[in-house]
Amino acid sequence: MQAKFSGKPEVLLKHALAERADQVCKVPCKNMRNQIKERLDALIDDVLSKNLQCTDTCSSSTCKNGGVCHDLPNGYNCTCKPGYEGTHCEKAIPTTPPPPPTPTSAFEGSVILSRNKTYEPKLKEFLKPVVGDDRKWKLCFRASNHGWSGQTFHSRCDGKRDTVTIGRKGENVFGGYVDTAWDGSKDGYLYSTKAFIFSIRNNEGLPPFVSHMSGTWVRQHAIASWPYNGPEWGGAYDLDFMKQGWGARYCRAEIGDYYSAPSGVRDKRTVLAGSSPFNADEIEVFYVV
Repeated sequence: MQAKFSGKPEVLLKHALAERADQVCKVPCKNMRNQIKERLDALIDDVLSKNLQCTDTCSSSTCKNGGVCHDLPNGYNCTCKPGYEGTHCEKAIPTTPPPPPTPTSAFEGSVILSRNKTYEPKLKEFLKPVVGDDRKWKLCFRASNHGWSGQTFHSRCDGKRDTVTIGRKGENVFGGYVDTAWDGSKDGYLYSTKAFIFSIRNNEGLPPFVSHMSGTWVRQHAIASWPYNGPEWGGAYDLDFMKQGWGARYCRAEIGDYYSAPSGVRDKRTVLAGSSPFNADEIEVFYVV
């Protein structure tokens, strides 16, 4: 576009150049100043006769997205705001989306479930009908940390409802759930309508399964809460952890009496842990929060 002035261009130019001449010649050089003005008048007339074009290349729309324009002798450049690029800041720089949040375990810190990524989802599937989905479970007892003692188990877990006990023998992972709170002071059997035994990985290579109570008559003997033993299911040896009279790690796992064995099981005495009795490698007890 052509240059725009707020007055006659020749008057403005002459005034500006005359001021410059005053600075050069000072007052004592009046005669010289007049000579300079005459020459400048001729120069101005020559310049204005050429219809010069404005070379101001920056405007409010030159740089996009808040970029700042800078005039240069041979053009311009744009300084872009963060997140934009291009000659005119017209391109948004693609941002890398943040990685999805790392799923946190519902059984945080479980040394048994963490051995295989399929273990926890399967256990949560078993527990969903009795406690709902997306529940969090807090550790109250781990044998390798707190000691292989039924008394310690009771001191740490008694009074807590909705507990799940997870045991491991070799590669076999199994356990039991009960809604009733453990209570070692009862020194006997406790009632439950929801208790069950489960197998996540078993000795016979069967898919994970749940063993429910064999009948309503089992409810009065759903779990056994003896002060010196660990958690037990049923009135026989369906699943007993840490039977202290036989040794700290001594356990039994022989489903089929108080808790039914699913079809396809070949040996009810060995399917859960590989043998019965057995010495457990790890036991963990969690309660819902």
